[in-house]
Amino acid sequence: MEKLMITMQDMRRVSFCASGVEMFFKREGLDFDEFLQNGIDAQVLLDTGSVFARKCVTEAMKARGNNNG
Repeated sequence: MEKLMITMQDMRRVSFCASGVEMFFKREGLDFDEFLQNGIDAQVLLDTGSVFARKCVTEAMKARGNNNG
């Protein structure tokens, strides 16, 4: 997969709220503040194995015109 950075905008695209995303990041040991500033590599999210992550990455790929994921 070509490197894809996921942002809060991508999270909102699939109706995820900031507090829910923050809880997910804490649970997975990911840096929420870093994510807000710079986004996060889609593969890092996918590596969590979360359906939440997969949904967000899939929709981000669609939004960017890449439906091969």
